[in-house]
Parts: sequence; structure tokens; C-alpha cells
Amino acid sequence: MAAPAPNVPVPADPDPNRLQPVSRLMERYNDPHLANRTTSATGLGIYRDNWLGDAYYGNAFTCEAVHNLVRRHVLEPAGATFAGHRATDEREREFLASRDNWSRFVQARTGPDGALWLVDMYRFVIEHPTWIPEETQKRLDLRAGSDKGRIYRLKARGKPLRPVPDLTVMPTAELVSHLETPNGTERDRVHAETLRRNDRAAGAPRLAELAANSTWPATRAQALALLAAVDSARPDFAAALKDPDPRVRRVALRLARDAGFEVAALADDPDPAVRYELALLAPASGTLARLLEKGVPDIWMRAAILSAVGDNAGALLPAAMALPESEGKAEFVHGLMASVRDPRSLVPTLLPPNGQAPGPPEMRILAGWLKSGSLHPADLAGVLPAIMAKADEGSPDALRLAARAGAPCDWLVARVPGALEAVVLEELAASGDPAAPTLFLERWKSMGPATHASILRALLTRPEWVARVLDAVESGTVLPDEIPL
Repeated sequence: MAAPAPNVPVPADPDPNRLQPVSRLMERYNDPHLANRTTSATGLGIYRDNWLGDAYYGNAFTCEAVHNLVRRHVLEPAGATFAGHRATDEREREFLASRDNWSRFVQARTGPDGALWLVDMYRFVIEHPTWIPEETQKRLDLRAGSDKGRIYRLKARGKPLRPVPDLTVMPTAELVSHLETPNGTERDRVHAETLRRNDRAAGAPRLAELAANSTWPATRAQALALLAAVDSARPDFAAALKDPDPRVRRVALRLARDAGFEVAALADDPDPAVRYELALLAPASGTLARLLEKGVPDIWMRAAILSAVGDNAGALLPAAMALPESEGKAEFVHGLMASVRDPRSLVPTLLPPNGQAPGPPEMRILAGWLKSGSLHPADLAGVLPAIMAKADEGSPDALRLAARAGAPCDWLVARVPGALEAVVLEELAASGDPAAPTLFLERWKSMGPATHASILRALLTRPEWVARVLDAVESGTVLPDEIPL
């Protein structure tokens, strides 16, 4: 299968790369046209606390060293990934911008005290010398500020910082209780110290209580993960898989599957990210079929299901064909077709009974297999008359399938005039049928200029047919003024 492009454009603003610095625009040593545009995004940090306010929880903060500022994006779930946008009150300004041209913000982190910590490298020149012309380097002090640098803590007005206790001196039962906080950095410190001790008996009961009853979804998720690490027999996966927060259910899903717990019921989960997580675990074909029933508009969901198909492509194809027409269906079916190991075994699945012609989607699948060589025209001999009848009714899909399934060349050429000429000519040119040039040129005089152009394009695709065209010109069958320039 072909994986989707790994880059996900998260910012969904109309002009996501526009910046609004307040510092003086200084000489740019490269890409001067990108002034006030994103050029040095770095140090991405997700704020994992509500101490600055609930509106900041889960926001992304990106440093822009060249422009002396820090951008903020509010993140929202979008299928299996995220979309982001500027905060409402930051449409025309940045979250933080310095007038000091030496301020070079390079990293954002959630402090264990609740503040947003920002690393300011503080340099006159931030570009690497590789990107600065040698003549310019001679008049610059490239190391100016190398003895400087600072860390800011952005605080909420009139609000005391969270205390940062010494976790190493606490009894284990007290230590794991410190997971009960919305601060992700503090939870990580507790997590690391608990794993270092590996004190199962002392920590497991409190972890089980937090995993079930904590106020914070992030605490429930992290307590569950830590409990699974220190005492794999203790987690209550049945309850965690029904947690009201989908982010907890995603963590529970991974842990439960690793522990051999049955997770197929989450195929009906209302949250697309949970279903995506389940698809990544390569479940059985029945579970994949249930995931398909929810539709496949999300490119990552399509990829997750296809990556899990394995030898189940044949079992899934009927379910895929039964999907309502929607964004992504055709792409998914194409990917599923490509993973079928034995297409011949699936022909009966795609053909209606009693020798009738298949529907347009099924015809496209069969035509693709014929073109790739996975099927032989003889495999469709029994339904070829019905397919040809559909082609006579004006179906381009039926005509293409008929051409690839062995319809007579003279029957196909007779259908060149009209709306289906492009399909016929494309298929005959691809087939290389030696009878095609004769049939085309015999009918040359009865065809119009547009068809003449299509015929010539088809005939000139094969070197052995070019001579036939030249012979036709020499004999007068094709007049020079009938050849489009």
C-alpha cells in the first residue's frame, strides 16, 4: 500500500505563514522576500496544564527565532489528526513578540510550576554561517551573544506558581498520588520516578484508583499506562475502554490489546481517533468491516485500514463496494484492489448472477485487474456479451472493460464516432492490436476532424504503426490538410 504523505498541515488559517513581529526589520542575509513569513519555526511545545487558563490547555507554541516572537495555535481534533488556528484575540498579533532584535526564542515547554517556559538563545546573528555570503561574514561578529541567553517563565497575573516538590524523598504511595494534577510535566516526573523504583506493591492500589476516578482525563490515561507497566495484572481495561473521554479510550485500547484483552467492540466508538487507533492494531476482518461501515473520508483512516488488511482483502471487498459514494471511497477500493493476492478468486464476488453485467464500480475494478495482468480476458468471457450491451447503451466503464476483456476490434472501432471515441482509441492504442490501424484508416473518410486528431494520436503511439500512417498519406487515404497541426 502507498502511505499518505507524512506532512500534515495543521494551521488552518487563511494565510498560515504570515507573521506579525514588533521588532525592527533588520538586514536579511538570505531569502529577503520571506520577511515577516515563517522561516525559523522551532522549539514546538504543547502547553500541558490549565494554570494559565483553560483556553491555553493543549495549545501549541512555536518559536520563531528570526522574527523574535512566539506563535500560538489552538488545536482541535480533526479525524485522526489535528487542525489549528490562531486564538480569536491573536488574529492581528502574536502571542509573544519582542522589540529586541537579539531575542531568539528557540524552545517552549510546560514548566512543572505551571508557567510556560521559553528559552531565549539571545544572539545578534541567528543564521548559520552556511547561509550567509562570505563577504557579509567578514563584517559581522558571528559569535556576538555567545556568552548570553535566558529562560523566561510566563505567568498568570496574581496567581502563585505550583509548588515543585522533591519526589525522590516521598514514599511510593504518596509519590503516585502526585499524578493527580493537570500539569503534564509533573506527571512525567512522577511517572519516571515510579518506574525507577519499580515498587509494585506500594504504588499499584493508588494507581488503580486514579485510573478509575481521577478528575483529569490525562491523569486517568497516565495512571492506567503506569499501572500496566508496574503491575500488568491490575488494570481494569473493561472500564477504561468505556471512559467518557476518547483520549483515555485510545490509551486503554493500546494497552488492552497488548495485554490480550478483546477490543473489537470499539469498532463502533463514536470518536474517529479511537477507531483509527483500533485499525492500526490490525484487527480481524470482521472488525475491519465494521470500521469500514463508518465510512472512509479520512485519509489516515483509509491508510490504517489498508495497512491492516493483510490476507483479508477478499473478505473486505464486498463491504468496501457497499459503502455509499463519498470522498475517499474510490481511493480506498483502489488500494484494496492492489492488495488482493488472487483477483481471480474474487471475480464471482463482483459479478451479478445469470450472466448480467456488473455495475460501474465493479467494472472499474475488473478493468484495472485486466490492465495489470492479474486477470485474463477469458475470465470474463461469460459476461462479455452483457458488458458489450451496456457499452452500446453509452457506458464508458463498460466500453473500457469490453475493450480489455476481448471485444472484437471491428466492433470497438465502429464506436469511435461520438462520446466514447476517447475510450475506444485509448484502449486500442494500449492493446497493440495489429488490426487497429487498418480498421481506423478504412473508416477515415467517414470521420470528422476531431476524430482524425484522436486517431492520429493513437496511431503515433507505436513505432510500427507510424509507417501505416505515412503509407496512408502517400496513397491519398489521408490528405495532408486532414492532419491536424
